Amino acid sequence: MTRTAIITGPTSRIGLGSAKTLAAPGCNVMPGGLGDAAQIVETRARRDAASGGTAAYDDADVKKPDQIADLVAQTETRRAALTGIAMPVGGGRVAQ
Repeated sequence: MTRTAIITGPTSRIGLGSAKTLAAPGCNVMPGGLGDAAQIVETRARRDAASGGTAAYDDADVKKPDQIADLVAQTETRRAALTGIAMPVGGGRVAQ
């Protein structure tokens, strides 16, 4: 079974570590969230080179329910059925 996960905050610290850890055993990783565009491009290139895969990215604001729904839909369209979500970021609040 192919595993597919959304990772928020994927360009630094815990989010980057989570993305690398999940991608290593072959999990499809869909990074999502806000961030510096240049840093996102650089992080994707490094991850692609390390894993031999290709990374997609969605700049969804995970504080907005409609953008979360779109992130999930884009993940399932670009990758495969979603099997997990990692939101290893702090300091913000997610709308409910």
